[in-house]
Parts: sequence; structure tokens; C-alpha cells
Amino acid sequence: MGARLAWAVLTLLALGAAACGGGDGGGGNAECHEFLDATGTTWSAAGETPGIVDPVRVEPSIAGVSYRYIEPDTPRSSILMDCALARALVEAGPILVERGVTEVVDVGVYNYRCIGGGEPPDCPNGLSDHAFGTAIDMAGFSLAGGAYYTVVDDWVIDPDGDATCAAATESEADAFLHDLVCAMTAAGIWNIALTPNYNADHRAHFHLGLTPDEDLVEPAAVRAVDHGPDRH
Repeated sequence: MGARLAWAVLTLLALGAAACGGGDGGGGNAECHEFLDATGTTWSAAGETPGIVDPVRVEPSIAGVSYRYIEPDTPRSSILMDCALARALVEAGPILVERGVTEVVDVGVYNYRCIGGGEPPDCPNGLSDHAFGTAIDMAGFSLAGGAYYTVVDDWVIDPDGDATCAAATESEADAFLHDLVCAMTAAGIWNIALTPNYNADHRAHFHLGLTPDEDLVEPAAVRAVDHGPDRH
């Protein structure tokens, strides 16, 4: 099933659930909770969490893709995040699956911290996207055929002045990573998408976030990766 068709199915299911008036899991964003239910996402409402508007815990298998923390000695049975991020990961599922991704290795989701130093809520440069539970740092991708691509080893930094999604790539793995992050961004899933092209802090991962009340990626018709201030 193509990504567009799969997303159309997910959307119709979610709209149907909303029309039927399902439960919202005890507060929070009822529409988002209904979307998770309608798309078969296993989740539960989480308790009050600093920074997160609608905290949920989601099992680390989302829309056909497994999510694993990069540290092997830190297994997790659920991932704490805002419901908006859970929805974005469901929306990203068809794009990942269409490209053969079976597992995403990440280096973090929720982390109540400042950008560039400080102690929340006293943050000179503001709170990180991760403090809101609305960002994920994707570092590696396992494919159905057995390949494993990592941002740190396989992404080739593009020349200065080259737009990330228009730049030439140097290997199959590099092309895969460029195509993946650009496809997710073009689909309007993320408000901000930062790659190793952005700065050295992102050499080992893609920072993909939903910056509150802002659109730090270009409008949908001309969406661009590596645009906007660092909200890592």
C-alpha cells in the first residue's frame, strides 16, 4: 500500500471515530485520543508531566514501525510524549513502511530541559522541543532487507548553499536518509526538521519536532528541511 493511500485510510478511520464520539481517555485532546484509537495505536493517558500539554504513554510499535532507544541497556515498554507527537508518528508510519523501515532507533523523546543551558523553567534560550514532549531525535533505521543506516555514519553533509532536499547524494544510504527526511517534511508532518546540515549538534540524528504555535518549516508548497532556529 502506497504512503498516500495508507494515510488516506488512517484519516478516514480517524474521522469516523470522531463522528461516533469515542472517549478521550480521561481529559486531554479528545480528537487526538480518538485518532490514536482509530488507527490501532496502543496508548494510555499519562499523569501530569512538566511541559507536556497532553501527556500520553505509547507502546513503542507505532503504525507498523518499532521504536527503540539507542542505549541497549535501557529497554522501554512505553514512550512518554505529547499526544500530538504520537499522532505525528502515526502519520509518519506509511512513509517509513513504504521505504522498508521496520525499526527506528532514537536518542530521545521527552526531556524537560533548556536549549543551550539553564534549569527549567529559567531558560535563557527557551525550552527545548523535547521539554514539551513534541520532538523525537531519530538516529538509525533498520530495513526489512537487513540494512541498517545511521545518520552519524551514512549522512554526507551537503555543500554550503545547497538545499537539503535538492542536494546530490553520495551513496545508497545517504540517498535513503535524504529521501526519508524530505518525504516526511514534504508531507507536513513536522514543523521543524533539522539534519547534520544544520549544525554540529545534529551530526548524529534528525531532530523532528512540532514547535508550539509556530511553523519553523517553510509553508507546505515550499517546505524545506534545516530551516528555522534551533529548538533542540
